[in-house]
Amino acid sequence: MNGIKLYTNSSRSEELSEEEKEQIELEILQTVEDYVEEVKSRDLEGILSFWSDSEDFIHAGDGSIFGGYEKWSNWIRMGIKNDVVDEYLYWNNTDIHVIVLARNAAAYIMNFDNAFIENGETRILNSSRTLGFCPFQYRGFLLLRYINDSI
Repeated sequence: MNGIKLYTNSSRSEELSEEEKEQIELEILQTVEDYVEEVKSRDLEGILSFWSDSEDFIHAGDGSIFGGYEKWSNWIRMGIKNDVVDEYLYWNNTDIHVIVLARNAAAYIMNFDNAFIENGETRILNSSRTLGFCPFQYRGFLLLRYINDSI
């Protein structure tokens, strides 16, 4: 069986109203929209503040998995410093699903299509991503862990 199973301890979480779930979903959708704009404008601080600076940070993509926020954030810094992306042609997040698990946990699942020019060469990416969110005091919701990225 393919897929990801998400678990929450329902005995510890209170029941959320539909309005509360909708508000959490809207906050997450806005956070992801803001992140896309930060990536496109190469806003380093905005990009890094989206991701969880934690010991158990994991990034998976382009056929590899590596752990550690510091390693990942250095990779992002070098990409922006070296100005790898010349121009974004398009960026589409489609077939988006936000699953509110509890007041302090939610998943964002989407298909992702974008195209950009990198060092004069056009690159087209088609991917699916699953992002886990937890509350964060500065940006509403902060990405807790980057779970999957298959390009």
